Amino acid sequence: MTNVTCLSCGWVHMGIAILPADSTYNYMRCFRCGGSYMNFRAALEDDCPIGSTIQPILLAEELPVILKD
Repeated sequence: MTNVTCLSCGWVHMGIAILPADSTYNYMRCFRCGGSYMNFRAALEDDCPIGSTIQPILLAEELPVILKD
């Protein structure tokens, strides 16, 4: 399981691998802005405060980590 961040709005989600039977539309969009699961990157440590509750999103493949400057 990998935490991922929406590139449109910065909302962090818990990434879950897509299985053919589990690919429901509701879990393929950003919970906050509705952005596509294809527009995410691996979450960085400071993307989400410790203790926050995050929503799941289904991922088709491993996402790249984008380093902040």
